[in-house]
Amino acid sequence: GFTAVVVLSLALGIGANTAIFSLIDTVLLCMLPVQKPQQLVFVERFCARGCGGAPPYPCFEQFRDRNHYFSGLSAFGAHNMRISIDGRPEEVVAQHATGNYFEVLGLKAWTGRTFGPADDSVIGQGGPDGPVAVISYRYWKRRFAMSPAAIGKIIQLEGRAVTIIGVSPPEFFGLQPGTPVDLTVPIMMAPAGMRSKHSYWLDVVGRLKPGAVPAQAGAELDGIFQAFMDESAGTAKIPGASETRRDIHI
Repeated sequence: GFTAVVVLSLALGIGANTAIFSLIDTVLLCMLPVQKPQQLVFVERFCARGCGGAPPYPCFEQFRDRNHYFSGLSAFGAHNMRISIDGRPEEVVAQHATGNYFEVLGLKAWTGRTFGPADDSVIGQGGPDGPVAVISYRYWKRRFAMSPAAIGKIIQLEGRAVTIIGVSPPEFFGLQPGTPVDLTVPIMMAPAGMRSKHSYWLDVVGRLKPGAVPAQAGAELDGIFQAFMDESAGTAKIPGASETRRDIHI
């Protein structure tokens, strides 16, 4: 189903390591309550063995800080996590995302508020006021019967107290087809190892600036990615890095 909506996969850049954009059919993104979906692209690695996904978090930080063609780049990744509400434990699909995630998508909360960069500014904690979460409309309906009292409620996520601050719109189920997200928390709440240059688990979505050409944006990111890989291979040796370099498709 995902393949059916991919209208273009454009390999960009020259060299052994290549950052590529997967431009998703506007029909898919128009189903989501995001602003100007035609400006959104996903940034991925591409190689013969089907690497997929985005580079590690330190490389994403360089993408975010050094590019000239995006108004915003956001990293995110979903996985199962343990949650306890009023002493009732369960497992949910939780998503870590950078503080600008909702801003990049142009996504407003259905009720309450989304989190922003300030809520993702303290390593290990999230924001200065403590960990926060935005839950999905579907989870709000199933777990809280759409009660307004859910906003401000403190839950236990992986044994940590987290405050629910908002509910995402009913039409928004996340950016990974087939994996509806129950709640989203700031990426600074993720374990330190998940933000290391050895950890490949992220996806990256970006919003191109008006008039930006995808080929130019991709070439710029590719240069940053190659430099990151060269530096990593010469120092800490990212597992599989040399193998990936040989197997890349150009």
